[in-house]
Amino acid sequence: DIAPRNLTASQQSDGRVQIDYQLRYTSTIAIYYYNPATASWTTASSGALSGDTGVGVSGSVNLTSHTAYWQTRTDFSGQYLTATSGFKIKITATASGATGEGISAAFRLDTRVPASLSLQVVATSATAATLTLAASDDSSPLQMMISNNSDFSDGSYETFATTKSWTITADTTAVYARIKDAYGNTSDVSSELLATVTDFELKDASTISAANYRLIILWTNPSGNYQYIIERSTDNNTFSTLSTVSFNGYLDTGLDKDTTYYYRIKTLDSSGDISRPTSVLGAKPGLAPAVSNTPTVEVYGWKQDYGVRAKITWQTDQSANSFIIYATETLSEGTSSTTLSGAAARMTGVLDRTTSHEVMLYNLEPSTTYYFKAISENEIQISGASAVQNFLTPERNILVVSGMKVSGITLSGAAAAWETNKVSITLLEYGPSASYGQTLTDSNWNTNHQFSLSNLSSGTTYHLRVKATDKDENLTTSDDYVFATPPEPVISDVQISDLKSQQATISWTTNVNTDSYVEFGQDDYNISQGKDDATTIHSITIIGLEAKMTYQFRLRVKDSYNNIVRSNGYSLTTSSDVTPPGFSEIKSEILTVGTTDQDSRIQAVISWKTDEPSTTLVSFNEGISGPYSKTSKEDANLNMTHIVTLPDLKPNTSYHFQAISSDQVGNKANSENYTLLTPPKEKSLIQLIIRSLEDSFKWVGKIKDKWLKKQ
Repeated sequence: DIAPRNLTASQQSDGRVQIDYQLRYTSTIAIYYYNPATASWTTASSGALSGDTGVGVSGSVNLTSHTAYWQTRTDFSGQYLTATSGFKIKITATASGATGEGISAAFRLDTRVPASLSLQVVATSATAATLTLAASDDSSPLQMMISNNSDFSDGSYETFATTKSWTITADTTAVYARIKDAYGNTSDVSSELLATVTDFELKDASTISAANYRLIILWTNPSGNYQYIIERSTDNNTFSTLSTVSFNGYLDTGLDKDTTYYYRIKTLDSSGDISRPTSVLGAKPGLAPAVSNTPTVEVYGWKQDYGVRAKITWQTDQSANSFIIYATETLSEGTSSTTLSGAAARMTGVLDRTTSHEVMLYNLEPSTTYYFKAISENEIQISGASAVQNFLTPERNILVVSGMKVSGITLSGAAAAWETNKVSITLLEYGPSASYGQTLTDSNWNTNHQFSLSNLSSGTTYHLRVKATDKDENLTTSDDYVFATPPEPVISDVQISDLKSQQATISWTTNVNTDSYVEFGQDDYNISQGKDDATTIHSITIIGLEAKMTYQFRLRVKDSYNNIVRSNGYSLTTSSDVTPPGFSEIKSEILTVGTTDQDSRIQAVISWKTDEPSTTLVSFNEGISGPYSKTSKEDANLNMTHIVTLPDLKPNTSYHFQAISSDQVGNKANSENYTLLTPPKEKSLIQLIIRSLEDSFKWVGKIKDKWLKKQ
């Protein structure tokens, strides 16, 4: 027999049904539940099953024990079935094509959640509340979880109770409860905290003359249909209910003028929920406003049409008007408006009632001591006064603009700088006439001021003036100042002259003094030649040109303001080079080299200059005329300074020579014929010195012999 053996089933505290059974053969297990209402079996869904179910559940001859679990709320929720109802579990086991089944005994099943839930929140203070709960269920005991968060993230279960003291915070908007029965079925309930009233205030409604002391309590109702519990205390600790009303005000009468009364208000709804209390307000009826004994004084300097000013501020504990009594001599104390000498003092103020007071005094005299006191009268015409105070007004200090300087003038810009004798904000007006037309502003408080003027026109006279405002709003306007931007340099009358194969002279004029430069090249303007003069008539000879070449050139000038102007482009073509180099400063020098009679040699150094780069060569021969049979080695480098050494010349001999130079294009020039005479062969200077010493000192001869051997 393959049927499951010893099958039992019962519901656990977490709501699942635990199914225990034994198998003889390895089988495929299916689980069913019986619905007494329909008298039918239903297959438990696979998602609700866990444990030993499905394919390959093992068995043995000695029977193998297994346990499976079925989450009843997934397939069969909302049920409460007693054991007598006939609810039970069936298991089928299939192996080798055969199927057997086992059925449990009937047992109790509860998948119905707790019902009839309610939650009432009665706030007893700003941080505490009393909760009243109700719930019903078929399976006890019940548990509850309370939280101020809707996800119950900070909650834990405890035994269900119909009342509970609970902590709330300023951020708490609702309280949440979750009720759980003995089989893990849960239901949630919540209650929002009621809104408190706003604009809560107390007003004194006493009639002093009749000794009738009263306080009015006022507030603004929250949206909704509520009642309002007014609580009162005389010690700000123990509060009792004064009245419950459905409107937004209450008159408390028959009060004692020497007692401070404290009030707070709670919101009450029809279900009995009560909000947090408002903050506490307290007052004595018939009490004069308490005025700050030392009001704050802020004195402002002299201002046109207002004189010296002072702002006086103070606080009162009641809503009251704002007045200042002041004079230039000492005042009497209290609410009297006279000085100690009995003279009338001045009074100014504001009738509007507030607890934060501010009064401005105008047209005070500079450098003067003023005495004052603050007076505030409440709604029932009771006044309070501060102590008598005094302050000294500052001397009058007129705002002055000075030191205007205009610098950094260019064709299109300039910088204007000036000083003021005290910090100010400034506005600069400028333009090509005394009507100005353009403005620049600086809202920073400074004594040193500077503006950069841009987009100016060249060669234009500009007017400017400053409007400065100090912290007392006094406005000072400066004199009119004038400066001129320079005219832009203009290049004209460009001329090319003295055009040669390797140079050209460029001349031009400018309307203002500038330096003089020519930028040129065969393909671009990569070469610059000129001079840093300052003139209106310019002439620059550019050199180093190549013959029969076309050059592009333009003129570049800079004036004393560093304004640079370049002309349009021009071109020139150098002439063919048919002129040979010209000679100058042809010189010859005879030198004897060597230290002994045997190795002394005579040589001539020939030097000259040419007016253009050229080669270097000397032709020479013995005698003073005739053909030149000898030449030096030619130096093909192009230079304008030339040196040739003619070595190993004969002593006491005449030579004639000529310099030969060829320029870059092969124009060759031969100098005139020059002559030189070499000297007779002489002892060298050191030999002559040794011979003279030898005649005088015998031992010198030994030194000579040794020295000559070394040579």
